[in-house]
Amino acid sequence: MQRFVSFVDKYMPGADKSDFLLAYRYAAVQTLAHVPERCGNDPTRAFYRAGSADALPFDEIVPA
Repeated sequence: MQRFVSFVDKYMPGADKSDFLLAYRYAAVQTLAHVPERCGNDPTRAFYRAGSADALPFDEIVPA
């Protein structure tokens, strides 16, 4: 939650932090950015599937 709030404060001052769609977009982008990092130098379909299965814990990317 702290990362979400600091991101909104830094890049979107004045945005409504209680907006569900804002939180959803943040979580979606964090997941999308995290999976390729886990795949490393092997960007195959199988590796992406394995990397996305073990993505970040949901509570780390979605504000409560």
